[in-house]
Amino acid sequence: MHPNEGSDLGLFTTSHSVEWCTDILPEEFLKGNSGSVRPLSVELMNECPHNTVQINVYEWEHIGAPEKAVVFLDGKRLFMHGAKNAQKVTK
Repeated sequence: MHPNEGSDLGLFTTSHSVEWCTDILPEEFLKGNSGSVRPLSVELMNECPHNTVQINVYEWEHIGAPEKAVVFLDGKRLFMHGAKNAQKVTK
């Protein structure tokens, strides 16, 4: 992901090991549940276009092949949820 989006999530160095939480609803993730967990490395790269997360095709298909997604990060837990009308949200 681009470093600007990484900084929105509180990521400021180039590489981060996280637990990617899948097979769970956003509401459950926000309650602290993790669903199925896969190790994931998040790389912040200037070459990645703004407002874009690049993942491999298999993982993209696993989350429903969304055109847009919302990304949540809670400590070391990361969650991506496909959304038709996803927009960047800042706190």
